[in-house]
Amino acid sequence: MKKTLTILFAALLSSAALLAQNTTQTASATDSLPVYEPLPSEDISYSGKNIFDVLSKSTLTSGTVNIEQSQAVKAAFARHVAGNSSRKITGYRVRIFFDNSQNARQRSESVAGAFAAAYPGISIYRSYVSPYFKVTVGDFRSRDEAQLFAERLKGWFPSAFLVKEHINYPSLW
Repeated sequence: MKKTLTILFAALLSSAALLAQNTTQTASATDSLPVYEPLPSEDISYSGKNIFDVLSKSTLTSGTVNIEQSQAVKAAFARHVAGNSSRKITGYRVRIFFDNSQNARQRSESVAGAFAAAYPGISIYRSYVSPYFKVTVGDFRSRDEAQLFAERLKGWFPSAFLVKEHINYPSLW
């Protein structure tokens, strides 16, 4: 009986050691994979469109949706969307340029232009707070989302870092 328990215990230990080795190998293999890119938090194909108009239009692949509601509801929704466009929420941005040298203004313009060419859908914010010229990009709701984007930028902008700022709401229409 003792011999059987000892053999069983040894088998369990060896299988646990093999499992730990496999886990370690898998973790080291995934270190070289590209950075995970999250899906956008909003469907940009509907950006700038009124949802009531989109739903009531019929296409060849979908049916028609009839929305019956008062104009007061549509007007209240429009006021709500218009009011949110000027509101700010706390979030994160990535600072890609921060300098106070003699040619900092021209360099900030060129950095912003290069970024706009590489990432046309991402917002760019240039600012001057004496004595620094700054270029900050993106409107990220979470720190993790901003950190992933900053990691993607490290090749082009090695000094990129996160800043906590008031960001814009995503556009509804």
